[in-house]
Amino acid sequence: MRRTSLATACIVLAAIGIASCGQDEAIVGGACKTGLSACGSECVDLSSDAVHCGSCGHPCLAGDGCLAGVCAGEPTDAMARDAEADASDASSVSDVSTGSDADGSPGSPDGSPFQSESGSGGGDSAPDGTTQNPDASDASGVSDGTATDADANVAPGDATIDADACTPPFDTPDHCGSCANACTGATPRCTPSDAGFVCTPTCAAPLVDCGTGTCIDLTTDPFNCGACAVICPSQLCRSSACVGATPGSIVYIGNDYAKPPSSAPQARVFSNAVFAASGSSLEVLAYERYADPNAISSASAILSAAAARGGRTLHLTPTNNDVDIPTTLSIVQYDTLVVLDQSGAAAGALGALGSSWAATLASFTQSGGVVVVLDGGTGAGEMPAFLTNTGLLSVTGHAPVAAGSELDVLTPSDVVGVQVITPYGAGADTMMITTEPSIGNVVYVVAPAGDGGALAPVVVHKVL
Repeated sequence: MRRTSLATACIVLAAIGIASCGQDEAIVGGACKTGLSACGSECVDLSSDAVHCGSCGHPCLAGDGCLAGVCAGEPTDAMARDAEADASDASSVSDVSTGSDADGSPGSPDGSPFQSESGSGGGDSAPDGTTQNPDASDASGVSDGTATDADANVAPGDATIDADACTPPFDTPDHCGSCANACTGATPRCTPSDAGFVCTPTCAAPLVDCGTGTCIDLTTDPFNCGACAVICPSQLCRSSACVGATPGSIVYIGNDYAKPPSSAPQARVFSNAVFAASGSSLEVLAYERYADPNAISSASAILSAAAARGGRTLHLTPTNNDVDIPTTLSIVQYDTLVVLDQSGAAAGALGALGSSWAATLASFTQSGGVVVVLDGGTGAGEMPAFLTNTGLLSVTGHAPVAAGSELDVLTPSDVVGVQVITPYGAGADTMMITTEPSIGNVVYVVAPAGDGGALAPVVVHKVL
């Protein structure tokens, strides 16, 4: 690129007495060297100057060169594009390469001076010896010859873009891939791609954002195992499932509590079972769909009294909806599930219900949840079928115990038998059940007096 400063030319010409310099250091009445054109206070080669490519004030994009008056990557009809851009200006810019004004008015090829739009005389020399107004480009808003990276990359006339922020490589969320493209909504990040940079989601599949801005693998994260906020007690998550288990339990009580218990021991057995879950605050889900209203009222009163006595907070949530158990029961939301004796259920309904809940109850108890099932032997008498089909405890039959019969607390050290008077009298609708043997993780807590639980217990606690 050939460029000669007019300031240097002024000094030389002034020394030999040919011309003098104006205030803007342009040569008054002089001319640029053959092949160069006057742009502001400089003589430049419009065919190769990247700041004035093809015409004064027409910079090439950053990194692009100027060849034969055309910026690299631009259409060959660069002059046509310049004319369109210049037409939007408030005033015209002299096109020294054609010898005419940008607004279409003829120049003065015979050497007469160009007309100044501002009305002021004196200007830069054109190649043929004529002069042009050096302030014309300033008045029209066209560059005065000093180009920046921002100038080269901002679209003409776009006054809404911050030129200081809009520079290559366009790798920020505000300017991603191009100056005007912002990353928002579901694709807030700006990431590299073969084409440059593109907007993408915060996390690439299969990773997910659980609201913390961190990408998480739900298949292995113990604090988000299988879904966000599912915490593994073991701190181990494999294939979206927690590894290991916190011992939960199933407690089967042969009483429906529809009639007020004849003595405090029955109430104590029930509250001990429900409050076996640890913590000062207890979340209990109670399934009541086919239960006797008196049983519902009595059970609620027993649990409220126990919470007050033990200084614990009780949140009891009743439900009559079968699908609430498989859709809402989890250790994250509840500590205990109470299934009251479903005395109003139709024949066959409870066995099917137990089967439909089996997977949910297994997961709940393996995570430390407690399930308490009541059986007063009333109605269709299918509570044994219900529990057997859940897979938690096999109960093959039940039989009534006469009211007033003595019941022994066989294992007072068990959490369900703690501080229960022994012996105590059986109340109405008391049942003894045929179930799994009392060995290992199965404990007979209460049984009819005299047989040591050899026949059938009234209360069974199985740790899972």
